[in-house]
Amino acid sequence: ELRFLFLNENLIESIDSRCFSPCYYLKFVDFSSNNLKELSESLFESNSQIEHIYLSFNQLTSLPAKLFRNLAKLKQLKLDSNQLDTIDSKAFSDCVNLEQVLLNSNRLRAIDSSDLFAACTNLIELRLDDNQIERIDERAFESCRQLKRLWLNKNKIREFPHRSKLFSYSTNLRHLYLNDNLFLEVDLKIFLNCKNLKSLNLDHHILKKK
Repeated sequence: ELRFLFLNENLIESIDSRCFSPCYYLKFVDFSSNNLKELSESLFESNSQIEHIYLSFNQLTSLPAKLFRNLAKLKQLKLDSNQLDTIDSKAFSDCVNLEQVLLNSNRLRAIDSSDLFAACTNLIELRLDDNQIERIDERAFESCRQLKRLWLNKNKIREFPHRSKLFSYSTNLRHLYLNDNLFLEVDLKIFLNCKNLKSLNLDHHILKKK
């Protein structure tokens, strides 16, 4: 009845697709700081009880579209410090209890779909900083109404479209990081619905009055 598996800080390059098949009660798996370059779509097929997956500091360039299929109990997902440039829009469609997602320090260029986080209604913390993001769909966070901490800093965002609804549903947002992008101006009206916002970081720009 294995529940906790720690294999972090090794030199693992691959994981057999059936590796976790007998581990029906697995709740926590840590494969961070290895040399993983790809993962099998069926890797977590038998692990519906899993709550925490750590895959930080590997060399992943993509994720199978159904890698997290049926993981309705997943709460914490760490994918930071890889080489991901895109993520399938349905990748998290079964992850209805996700509370924390770390995607920082990758190579993501855009969040083009409103579906990517659509199922993540319990998401509290989302890190997308230190990527190459230029565009974000204005409905990207529409379902994330419990979101409290959002990192979008250290990207290549130049502007938010006029009357953008990107933060219209972020009524519980407490901390928003937008520093170190490419903004010349920001219309502060896009934050009007962020009634609980306590800190907004826009430093390291050449902002004009807006």
